[in-house]
Amino acid sequence: MADEPDPSTSIDLGALGHNLRKQTEGSPEREAHIERLRKLVQSGEYEVDAEALAQKLMDDHRADEAK
Repeated sequence: MADEPDPSTSIDLGALGHNLRKQTEGSPEREAHIERLRKLVQSGEYEVDAEALAQKLMDDHRADEAK
């Protein structure tokens, strides 16, 4: 059906985020990174490179599928 998503092109962002948190949870590097991001967001200076983000998500998804 045209209304159903193609499973080969879908990404479970919840699982991706969970895995990332699990790998880096509590590390000093992660805490420092989060603090830098928090300051950028609060100051209104944080900008997302949507193209780079989309590419990284697709690359990670493809790498996971190749395992």
